[in-house]
Parts: sequence; structure tokens; C-alpha cells
Amino acid sequence: GKIYERALEMDPNCVEALAQASQLKGLVWDFEGSASLAAKAVTLARTPDERIDLEILQINAQARFAAVQELSRNQQENQ
Repeated sequence: GKIYERALEMDPNCVEALAQASQLKGLVWDFEGSASLAAKAVTLARTPDERIDLEILQINAQARFAAVQELSRNQQENQ
């Protein structure tokens, strides 16, 4: 994670670092952070194919974030 943070300090618009940091945040269940980084990466896509890949990353992160929020709401309602 620190490598991606350092890369983004050096170049905040580095698509590769944004995408990799997004994936890492998803692995540690920071889906909101993952979606945010993916959204930024999408705006910086250099090719149509890269944009599609980044949009898939963003959609997956947003879906996971929404699912975790829904699970949390359901647990609160059932307690």
C-alpha cells in the first residue's frame, strides 16, 4: 500500500497506481476508498479498452460498497 501511496504522491494522475491502489483497498474491505480511486482512474483512462477495464473495477467496488452498507443496515434492523 505504501508503494502506491508514494507513487500517487509523485504523480496523482498515475492510472496504474490508482487502479492498483483501488484493488488493494478492495482486498482490505475499504470499498468506499476503492470506488473513489477507481472513479478517478476512469477519468484518466488513455484508451477505450483501458476505460472499460477501469469502469469494471469501479462498478465492482461500488457494488461491494453498496452490499456492505446493505448488510450493515440489515444487521442493525435485526438487532
